[in-house]
Amino acid sequence: MKNSSVRRVAAIVCSGLLVACGDLTGPGGSLHRMGILQMENATTLTVQVTPDESIRWSVAPSEGAIYPPSVIEAPDTIAINQTFEVTAYTVGPDGCWTAGGMDVAQAGRVIELTPWDQKSDADLCTQVFGYLAHTTSLKLDQLGEWTLRVRGRRVRGSELADDSVTADRTIVVVAGYSSEQRREIVLAPGDEILVDGIFGVLFSEVTEDSRCPTDVVCVWQGNAAVVIGLTMGEGPTFPFTLNTGSGPNAATHAGHRVQLLDLTPYPRSDSAIAQRDYRAKLLIELVDPPGTWGSDQASLTIDGNGATLLILASGGCYGSFGTFDAPPASGAFSIPGTYTQLTGVAPGRVESAAQFSGTGGGQEISLTVTVPAVPAALGPFTLTRGVTEAWSACLYP
Repeated sequence: MKNSSVRRVAAIVCSGLLVACGDLTGPGGSLHRMGILQMENATTLTVQVTPDESIRWSVAPSEGAIYPPSVIEAPDTIAINQTFEVTAYTVGPDGCWTAGGMDVAQAGRVIELTPWDQKSDADLCTQVFGYLAHTTSLKLDQLGEWTLRVRGRRVRGSELADDSVTADRTIVVVAGYSSEQRREIVLAPGDEILVDGIFGVLFSEVTEDSRCPTDVVCVWQGNAAVVIGLTMGEGPTFPFTLNTGSGPNAATHAGHRVQLLDLTPYPRSDSAIAQRDYRAKLLIELVDPPGTWGSDQASLTIDGNGATLLILASGGCYGSFGTFDAPPASGAFSIPGTYTQLTGVAPGRVESAAQFSGTGGGQEISLTVTVPAVPAALGPFTLTRGVTEAWSACLYP
């Protein structure tokens, strides 16, 4: 639990001046009371409060009421079993009251927070109201939606009467890990994983499964298609379809590449697979963002679908180029692709299988091209981000 802090909101004259301020101790003069979330008809000034739309009140604040705009401060999304902070704000006169702790209770997927305010030893209240901050740490151990609920008092000004009121906010718990290394993960339909607390990967559903049953001999392996959703931060979720057989098996979004490695269980001819029973095995890795890296020997252009490497020949033109289907991952990579040598003999080019390997990330990429049909490897090329070369293709006679 952190020490309290006060946010001043306005210089306000209490009804009955200092008497009413003192009477906020309530019946019996208690020095430790449940915190005030709403104060109705307590001011002679108009207080403009912009409400937090993520908060759901059991009783909506009336016009002119004093209440914390953000009663609950917490992340919208959090990784499972990751410790995070929640702050609940109450209303109190600066100098008279301080935050006096917060009780935490759980009922299913509802975390109930009860903030307590402590009356100070001051003889007189100041006439400045503030928001008293009550902070605690939580850790949630189940995936899905949870409710954070703050319980407090609704005080009705000079009537010195109060009722209970609650404010709710939803928080979503997802699977999570650090992207410091490439990671293979397994998700069920509806599961989501959060990378570095900002990049979300959602396994939505299986839309096709025509794979050959394990107890049948087929002439074609068939295909299974899964839909995933990729989200960066507070942005929209983009759907992608990944395939086990025909069609793309990987998608790239916001500097991350997600590849479908496997989908289980495999079909059988005598039974159907329920949607909830599928498990998708995915590889998630960081990739270098779109852009151009270059040197006086080669130029590499990366886009969302792959990369193209131009290799300079004598005469200021490129005489060969390489293409590969996926951007190089940050860190070490080795990716199959195609190497093309331009020639003066029809059809004007010779294509060969090739392997593109090296290290990437940051401002530099080191890249070597290995072509089995060529005796020596090409490179390594040390390429710097932002260095662009406007080379044209060589025209061989």
